[in-house]
Amino acid sequence: MKKIFISEVIKYALIISISVIALVWASLSRLTMATLERTLESYLQSSINIIDYDKSQHNMMLNEYKSSTLVTASDIALLIKADNSYLTNQAKLNELRRTLKLDEILVTDVNMQIVALSSSNAAIQSSCVHFNDFVSGIHQNNFQKYTEPSFCDRYKEFMQYTGVSRLDKNGIIITGRKSSNISSINKASIMDNLSSIYSIYKNGFIVVIDKNLHTIISYKDNKFLGINIADLGLNIDALRSSMDVSKVTLEGYDAFALLRDSGDYSFIAVAFKKDVYSSVYVYLFIIIISIALMVIFMQLFMLQVVNQHIISGISYIIGCLDSITKDNLDTKVELNTCDEFSILSDSINSMVSRLRNLLLSEKQLVQEKAYLAAVKGDFLAMMSHEIRTPLNVIIGMAQIGMRSNFDDNKKRDTFADINMASTHLLGLLNDILDISKIDAGKLVLSNYPFSIEENITYLQLLISAKAREQELSLLVETDGIENVVVNGDKLRLNQVLLNLLSNAMKFTEKNKQITLSVKVLNKTDENISIRFMVVDEGIGMSREKLDKIFNPFEQADTSITRSFGGTGLGLSISKSIVELMGGKINVESKLGQGSRFWFDVTFDYGVLDNADSSETSLLEEGSLSQYRALIVDDALLNRKILYTFLEKTGIKMEEAASGEEAIEKYMDSPVGFYNIIFMDIHMPNMNGYEAAEKIRRSNKMDALTVPIIAVTADAFKETEERVLLCGMNGFIFKPLNFAKLSDVVKKVLGNQLNTNERIMVWNKINNLD
Repeated sequence: MKKIFISEVIKYALIISISVIALVWASLSRLTMATLERTLESYLQSSINIIDYDKSQHNMMLNEYKSSTLVTASDIALLIKADNSYLTNQAKLNELRRTLKLDEILVTDVNMQIVALSSSNAAIQSSCVHFNDFVSGIHQNNFQKYTEPSFCDRYKEFMQYTGVSRLDKNGIIITGRKSSNISSINKASIMDNLSSIYSIYKNGFIVVIDKNLHTIISYKDNKFLGINIADLGLNIDALRSSMDVSKVTLEGYDAFALLRDSGDYSFIAVAFKKDVYSSVYVYLFIIIISIALMVIFMQLFMLQVVNQHIISGISYIIGCLDSITKDNLDTKVELNTCDEFSILSDSINSMVSRLRNLLLSEKQLVQEKAYLAAVKGDFLAMMSHEIRTPLNVIIGMAQIGMRSNFDDNKKRDTFADINMASTHLLGLLNDILDISKIDAGKLVLSNYPFSIEENITYLQLLISAKAREQELSLLVETDGIENVVVNGDKLRLNQVLLNLLSNAMKFTEKNKQITLSVKVLNKTDENISIRFMVVDEGIGMSREKLDKIFNPFEQADTSITRSFGGTGLGLSISKSIVELMGGKINVESKLGQGSRFWFDVTFDYGVLDNADSSETSLLEEGSLSQYRALIVDDALLNRKILYTFLEKTGIKMEEAASGEEAIEKYMDSPVGFYNIIFMDIHMPNMNGYEAAEKIRRSNKMDALTVPIIAVTADAFKETEERVLLCGMNGFIFKPLNFAKLSDVVKKVLGNQLNTNERIMVWNKINNLD
């Protein structure tokens, strides 16, 4: 009932409003046209009165101007008679014209041919003068004639010409002056500027035309002067026959015009339609807004009268809900004006209470998750360091033993077994760290150029020995990868391929084949797409087992772990690495028929430096005899491993058991005494970061140039970044690998400055402003 009542009120209010608007529009239109006619009539009469008064004044000035311009022309005739060079010297004639403030000087002969011409516009080579006006004075001695201004196409304005007879021989001397320059000499006629005096309805104006010729004499834009008013679309005869305001089109715009004649001129008052009706539109807009506001206020009044308590109750509830959405969960709705509002209030309060409890639980879960993630990260970092440190000793000792000259092969095999077992343990540790980085989203790929063909050859050599041990046939198929160099993470790509190849060998019986296929799928000018595939003839998997092989710590069957071993991390890590490369790892397998794993990766082309294309060579015996190293590590066994690794190179070595001792030895040594410093990161009291920073900030001449290599068991990206940030030149991860150690040492010592160069660098740095 309430809704019907309100809608009826609104309907009738709209009908009345539309009727009022229509009546107002009709009234305003009639009123506007009447006002327009009075306004235009007033402007026209005012213009006619002004022109009538101005005529007498202007005629007097024109008479004075006529006399002066005739005298000027006669003076020129005397000058030419006295000095005939004015006819041949153009510069002299131009100077005379400028002195007399003329726009043209023309001298003709008895045949009215131009003998000399000077114009204010050098681009104009001819005049607008009508020679027939002056031809009668050729044989007269005292001929003088003044012509009224006429429109000149060349100057695009009116020109006035005066002629007198030559005194030196038969001919005419003619002077010309633009109307604008005449106005600058005489007081300008009001008629010339009449169009700019009045502004009718903002953009309207007065047009003055010749009554008979209909040529424009005064217009707001001078470019239309002299043309017929009909060219602008005005029908003068129609305007003259109508005494009322007429609708016209002027310069493409709708307008109103009113014409009145006076003497030799016709005056037209013009007002543009958009300007005339602009005020009407404003009034109508105000009326529409007023009516709309009236309807709105009427509706609001009816709503207030009918639903006062409902609206206030809803507003109160909306305010409470708004407060709740702004996380103010302590808000309580208390509205008991009616039973419905009381029930709604209780429901909202109950909902907010449950929401508050859920948010508190979720917040606690988030905090606990963040805490557990931090604890997990710290634990893994600590365990990485604590496990890698003894592994460094074990693997280091095993490698030293393998390089020793034992007569007993059994001893050498024992060291090899120790190295193999500890390397396997290191691989498990690396897998756990990788899966942790993947979970935390911190696994980052490097981007360096490498050769696909050389890399596949390296993998073939690496895996073929193991394949022969297991009596398996390894087939490597390549297509289109010759001389292809790409940018990417070679180590992570090898990690994926080695995982797939190792699994293939693990689950394939003797005398069967494993295939590694590398094929180019697509090439562009910027990148190349390559498919990597590993196919085996092993035990295979059923379809239902394929869905979980990429889950961490899972294998296709729990019995596989017992039969073949493994942690179940390899495929999960491989899947994540391939996805980081922009690809997707796929698998097809049938139970008892083998498996096929493949993935496609798109690489950008790279350029291989000479340094990158050469394989790393080991440090040779006695190759570092001219160098001296400082080994800094709090663990004696770690110092011993590094000492033993470098001993045969002939490098002189000193040891420091702490960061403080390392700084003391460095500061007490001469400049250039140490060629390289191996710095352990984790040491009590002063760690390796602090020790490296203090060395770099010292005032010693080689403080900024002595190479410092970090030796750390923390295989984390953050560690690498911090090592470089504190001023070290590179890093070696524990357990130490002699090949990697050789590579780092060669690069650092190869770029090292000698003692004199260090002193020069130090002096230049200290002399900087």
